Amino acid sequence: MHTSIANNIKKIFHAACAICGIILSKVITELIEQLLKQNEDSLSNQPNLVTPSTNNWGASSNVFG
Repeated sequence: MHTSIANNIKKIFHAACAICGIILSKVITELIEQLLKQNEDSLSNQPNLVTPSTNNWGASSNVFG
């Protein structure tokens, strides 16, 4: 996956993750998972789409507490 993020946000994000000792990809993965879970009802109507309740995916530990 490739995304475009404003440089100022990217710099702050990198710094925040470094200060907190958090892996950037783990934060991004958890945010995506949260978004999918929050929208699961809407997404469950889509054919051939794996949703949180139909697949055992998820971060091993939550960086957000």
